[in-house]
Amino acid sequence: MIVTVTLNAALDRTLTVPNFQRGQRHRASGGLTIAGGKGINIARALKRLDVPVVATGLAGGLTGTRIVEELTAEAILNDFVRISDESRTSTAVVDPTATSYTEINEWGPHVEEDELEMLREIGAWLKINGEAIYGTRPWTKFGEGPTQTATGSFSDKDKPPFTADDFRFTTKGKTLYV
Repeated sequence: MIVTVTLNAALDRTLTVPNFQRGQRHRASGGLTIAGGKGINIARALKRLDVPVVATGLAGGLTGTRIVEELTAEAILNDFVRISDESRTSTAVVDPTATSYTEINEWGPHVEEDELEMLREIGAWLKINGEAIYGTRPWTKFGEGPTQTATGSFSDKDKPPFTADDFRFTTKGKTLYV
């Protein structure tokens, strides 16, 4: 399991604008919005390579909520510290006719010391408990408790929320981690 950390997560918006000219009004012919930031981009690449990964970092405001929602929709495990200031948005304008690319990045959010301390606590937990996750695969059907999970192909999107009465476990060698 690899943990990626994104301190300055963003919502990346890419607009396709043929014949883009500075100072003029345009209509985009296409657009794409995804969660971004270096650690998130690495988590996405690892997920596509079937490497177990968890993305963490700082996410704030409605933009931060959207970042977490986008990662969840991509089935990338995540555990972001919620901060009070708004996460940034980055906008890229691609002009396919001129093969040009223009990027506009907002400044990142202000992070309070107590918010940063929560992220440090995640790191401290990993230092102590990391053995339980390094070299293991995420569980897919091991567990006890009242919540019933769907089984079979293509059921990974039909996961009900677990409760405090549920617990999950995994193994590494002959060691059981709950």
